[in-house]
Amino acid sequence: MLVTRGYRALGAGEAAPVVSMFRPDARFRFAGSHSWAIDTTDHHQIESWFDRFAALKPRLVVLDVLVNGRPWNMSACVLFDDALRDQSGQVVYANHGVQYVRLRWGKIILDEVNLDTQKVASYDALMGLSESD
Repeated sequence: MLVTRGYRALGAGEAAPVVSMFRPDARFRFAGSHSWAIDTTDHHQIESWFDRFAALKPRLVVLDVLVNGRPWNMSACVLFDDALRDQSGQVVYANHGVQYVRLRWGKIILDEVNLDTQKVASYDALMGLSESD
């Protein structure tokens, strides 16, 4: 499945397979006040965000996927768990979220991630990161 492959690629530190699924004019939105927050249609910013996120090698687990529509106007909702570990293998971040994606002919036009943003902010504080990092 496309979602699982994309999540596996990110977990392996590879952003390119996911970034290649975005149309050049796609919008990516991750709400909140933390270092992962973004709301952009700039493809270079999307690529940069996914490069930075993939470098963390997140453990992303797909719990459920709901798909609606035809290939030319499709939407998908992904229920997931995610976690990050430090170099010793200890979990330093864990969350549960929903990703809403709109696609046209298999290319993402909107990707919106919703989860407990306070947990991301707590991870930022632990790592010494700020919203602009």
